[in-house]
Amino acid sequence: MVCRGNRYSIPMVIHSLSQKVGKWKEKKLQMKYYVWPRFELYPDSEEREDDHLSIVTLEEAPFVIVENVDPLSGTCMRNTVPCQKRIVTENKTDEEPDYMKKCCKGFCIDILKKISKSVKFTYDLYLVTNGKHGKKINGTWNGMIGEVVTKRAYMAVGSLTINEERSEVVDFSVPFIETGISVMVSRSNGTVSPSAFLEPFSADVWVMMFVMLLIISAVAVFVFEYFSPVGYNRCLADGREPGGPSFTIGKAIWLLWGLVFNNSVPVQNPKGTTSKIMVSVWAFFAVIFLASYTANLAAFMIQEEYVDQVSGLSDKKDGVEGKMLFCQVEIVAEIL
Repeated sequence: MVCRGNRYSIPMVIHSLSQKVGKWKEKKLQMKYYVWPRFELYPDSEEREDDHLSIVTLEEAPFVIVENVDPLSGTCMRNTVPCQKRIVTENKTDEEPDYMKKCCKGFCIDILKKISKSVKFTYDLYLVTNGKHGKKINGTWNGMIGEVVTKRAYMAVGSLTINEERSEVVDFSVPFIETGISVMVSRSNGTVSPSAFLEPFSADVWVMMFVMLLIISAVAVFVFEYFSPVGYNRCLADGREPGGPSFTIGKAIWLLWGLVFNNSVPVQNPKGTTSKIMVSVWAFFAVIFLASYTANLAAFMIQEEYVDQVSGLSDKKDGVEGKMLFCQVEIVAEIL
């Protein structure tokens, strides 16, 4: 409506696709549903039917702890909220109450109190008696999930694990705790591996040591000694030492082998200057090699190998000897 150039009482309807979610009336935004607070709350203009909610929970410390009411005052003490526990008896009369008054506290209860204060709603809290967290049996849900599915409760508060089957029937909030499942087994008697003395170096190092370095160095020493003017072979060829010993490739390998392991074995040392320098270089390398080997050998020799009967949740359960015990958590029982 327009009067004297001023506009007032302009009706405006806000739609989300085909669903009416609110309207603008008398300079105020009136939403049909609550808006989850992020920065500020929209003002409430009228009382709604869903201001008071029915919420189900499950006793599981430290998330939800159930205590008795104060025997003197009959009320809940500080930091606790009233909750009801259903009384299930066979011979029950109409005069007896259906619920027993309890007091609930814990981590999840603190979150619920914070949310109710921020979103501004009241609630009735009661403990689930039909099962625990919620499991689908013969097509019917029990526990807290069953209470929400059958609309006996508006929401469930507690340590509820999110899985695919539950997500198909209810909506979960953002997870506030990350957890996991571990397997604990008894420690077996360890054994030292027969190849523990080879563990200080990798297979590539051992191959390079004995196949490449030892053979190549032995060939180099033999060649230097063979062509040396003062070597064994040249002395035999010139007749300076008739009937004397000769220096062969086998003697060169035996010489270098004895230097590596520092063994006092009978060897034939070369006479040539070049071959002697080559043997000295090999001896220096042998000292470094042995020092590194002995330094790491003790650490690998004391390591024991343990073979666990169970290494994970995917192992076959039929081949495991003994009994398996697990905590009373439904999601763990389903996996095992």
